[in-house]
Amino acid sequence: MSGTVPDATATEAETSAAALVAELDAADAEFERLRERVEEYGVDALDRVAGACEQVDRLFEQYEDRATDYDDFEGYVEFQETFVDFVAGLPEDLPAHDAFEAADETFQRSRLKEKHFAQAREQLQPARDLAALYEDWQAARERYGDARYAVVRRLETVEERIADLEQTLTYGEAALDAPVGPSRSWTRVAHPAACWSTSVTRQRARSRW
Repeated sequence: MSGTVPDATATEAETSAAALVAELDAADAEFERLRERVEEYGVDALDRVAGACEQVDRLFEQYEDRATDYDDFEGYVEFQETFVDFVAGLPEDLPAHDAFEAADETFQRSRLKEKHFAQAREQLQPARDLAALYEDWQAARERYGDARYAVVRRLETVEERIADLEQTLTYGEAALDAPVGPSRSWTRVAHPAACWSTSVTRQRARSRW
């Protein structure tokens, strides 16, 4: 039985290595796909769009009930003025700026109803799509960072293990209980390290935001 342990351990290590590298490759591919889309607008611009959408959500939550209440004229006027000032303060070159202007025009009426807020939400969808792109890009960047860190940590662990084995063999203290040849067992131990090293080297060559 003892002779099967090293092979089983090595196989498990290889499987774990393959899973980590596969996750890193998948995370890298997703990050690259989203980065190409983000570059069309710029990170800072999308960040501002996301911030503007969050501000709209706060305004709607704060004023929608009051602005659509026929008996709350003060709330209706306050919301209109606040939203006009908000849109006027947005940079003209902001992506999806037209969406905010369209929503503002929807609210320029003598009385507001729930359907007008629903219409404004539809008009703001292009901006929300860009905000969602920005959030997806952030999530993909975090996923890539986590995957790369996991691979690097496992690579360091394997390299440390190989160094320990080399030292043990140097001093002739290796416990050779199993009839396994050094070429086969050593290849199985070293293979995950080589696999990780190749992937990490490739990833390190690429710049990341």
